[in-house]
Amino acid sequence: MNKSVMLILQFCGLIIAIWLFAIGVVIGGALITVIGLLVFGLNYLSGDKVIKVKDKKNEINSLNVNSIINCPICNAKLRVPLNKKLEIICKFCTHKWIVQT
Repeated sequence: MNKSVMLILQFCGLIIAIWLFAIGVVIGGALITVIGLLVFGLNYLSGDKVIKVKDKKNEINSLNVNSIINCPICNAKLRVPLNKKLEIICKFCTHKWIVQT
């Protein structure tokens, strides 16, 4: 075959390969989008909360689950859970004592 014909065929093959790659990317992107929408829709229909809304009441209650107490020896501030009887060990001076919060 002639060199110029071979060059033209190689160029055409390259152009076809580029077009096929571009079409594959577009179809693949569209396919991923459709799959994502299907998963979102199925989760929504099944009752799973896909988008979570903050509950102000629970947020306020979660802020009040701890109490701050002071170590009787070194006066360090320690955070402890509320409504519990605990043996506390100070992380600074290792003093132990029992407290009802």
